[in-house]
Amino acid sequence: MAKVTKGTELWCTIPNRVGVVAGITHAVEQTGSNIIATASWQSSSDSQKGYFKLLTTDKSKTAKAMKKIGYDVKENKVLLLDLPNKPGAFYPISKKIADAGINIDYHYATTTGPKALVVLSTNDNTKALNVIRAS
Repeated sequence: MAKVTKGTELWCTIPNRVGVVAGITHAVEQTGSNIIATASWQSSSDSQKGYFKLLTTDKSKTAKAMKKIGYDVKENKVLLLDLPNKPGAFYPISKKIADAGINIDYHYATTTGPKALVVLSTNDNTKALNVIRAS
């Protein structure tokens, strides 16, 4: 059975250049906050622009540190799924979400040992939370 909780990720637009990710991760490290999950990518329409998302143990300190180094930080409400780290573990959850008519806008995941964490955003996080908890 999946454990699901609400979470808040931080999101910002960044320049797509060498050293930006190192600068952000250094700023987070200086706060003493731990990065739980992160994702970054280049814009498909502008090769000079990128995006950075992260979930940390202290979003307030992290947001403040990122603003201090010059990034406009937005907060996104997400769902955090704790799943076993094994083949097919996400399928039953994603199927139930789809069967409930909920769109998964995006997700990313990280694993360690026997556990996986899926960060999930949908077009109706409250309904998705209820669907997952009813599983």
